[in-house]
Amino acid sequence: MDDFYADWALTQFGPEVAEPVAKLFASLDGEPSAADRGQRTSNLPRPSTWVNGPGGINPDERPWEQVSKEYTFVEKMAKLRPQVKGQGNLERFDYWLNNFRYLRAVGQVNCTWAKFNAAMKKVKDEKQPDDQKRLARQTALPLRKKLVAQVAEVHRYLLATVTTNGAMGNVANWQQHIMPTLLTEPGWQLAKILGEDLPTDAMPSNRYDGPLRIIAPTVRTSLSAGEDLKLKVIILAQNQPEDAALYFRAMGKGNFDKIALTHIARGVYSVKIPANRIKTDLEYYVKANSTDGRQITFPAAAPHINQTVVVIINKEKLR
Repeated sequence: MDDFYADWALTQFGPEVAEPVAKLFASLDGEPSAADRGQRTSNLPRPSTWVNGPGGINPDERPWEQVSKEYTFVEKMAKLRPQVKGQGNLERFDYWLNNFRYLRAVGQVNCTWAKFNAAMKKVKDEKQPDDQKRLARQTALPLRKKLVAQVAEVHRYLLATVTTNGAMGNVANWQQHIMPTLLTEPGWQLAKILGEDLPTDAMPSNRYDGPLRIIAPTVRTSLSAGEDLKLKVIILAQNQPEDAALYFRAMGKGNFDKIALTHIARGVYSVKIPANRIKTDLEYYVKANSTDGRQITFPAAAPHINQTVVVIINKEKLR
């Protein structure tokens, strides 16, 4: 296992951090101490489990001050980030760091959820309407606001890890499976007790407030000769970017041609390189410019290291 992670960390993140990252991953995966504590074969915390379906969460009645000690590895990895060299290495490093931060944020939500549930029970047990409303405002509402802020942090880290259709399924699971029980239904109950709508900071936001990102959920690495290259591109941004385009050329030579992305809806775009413009194996990248001057590319190391596509010629058709 040590050899595996040593090789994997070197190719993923570069020599500057390969050794400490490899040791960190090995410590999370498969040490004998994990089995001794009844954690199957992993030391990685598991704040998410099967709750009426995959990817659910349960309230954790333990104090967060205790639970947070299970996630000390997150900051150990974060401290290595300044040593990572190269945009590609950094993107892969951040993918794992944000996954671990997401895991920790879910663990904290579980603890706050338990405290909110306990507060709501006391509120519901109060028989006098005025006292019930006062208790709800003093105890349950502050915890509700805290829970909403922590769920926002969960989504901030979750959206930073999305690169595939499968990862988007995790986002949908939160929206359709977890949020109704965690925030929607309890929010209705609390508002009814208070006799008024909940304040803005006690309700989930529908705005994205994370960094500018480009997601190509299905990356083509090969094409049949005569086939168009069609791409779906998702741009996560606070506002629609001013300029978003695909740049391509024959692999390793020549100038890049530019094709603007077509906006479909919200953050979804499409683009196509027609087959008649594909003469040989090619390389491409996508670039977007935000309204505040920020720029992002896919792949992260573009235009120095781009996505390559090999054109496969069907020899049978040539006969």
